Amino acid sequence: QNQEALQVSQTGAALTCLTLAPCPDGPPLVLANCMDNTVCIMKANLQFTNLTVQRRLSNAHRLLPLRSSHVPGYYEGEKGAGFVASGAEDGKVRVFDLESYTEESLESGAVPTVPVVDVAVTKQGSLMASGDVHGRVFLWRRAGDTNGLVNGH
Repeated sequence: QNQEALQVSQTGAALTCLTLAPCPDGPPLVLANCMDNTVCIMKANLQFTNLTVQRRLSNAHRLLPLRSSHVPGYYEGEKGAGFVASGAEDGKVRVFDLESYTEESLESGAVPTVPVVDVAVTKQGSLMASGDVHGRVFLWRRAGDTNGLVNGH
């Protein structure tokens, strides 16, 4: 009941999903799926009085209500913001590293390729589920020592 709007920021495009990504060394990142073909990464200052756009990452997103999920760091005790996994209209799941801003694209291999509209990740980040517009759900697990979520089933 005692909520207060601390900051308003504009991404310049319609939003379909907002996700908070905790950072061990300060305020959380705000991750926004934007209908201008991007995932926008914003960071608040320490006083929570200003949001700054850190990066816009390319993601096929113009029409559908795509969702994303925060993936915690890959190893226990690891510092950093982790990753964001997002569905995309081109049928891929994109996993973006929130430190280096590198991207890993995952494809299920299903035919036909249709838009992926939602992604969910376990708290430990070891298992991910993605769902497409045909109602198919794919499970992804982390494989070995790789730096990503792979092996769609």
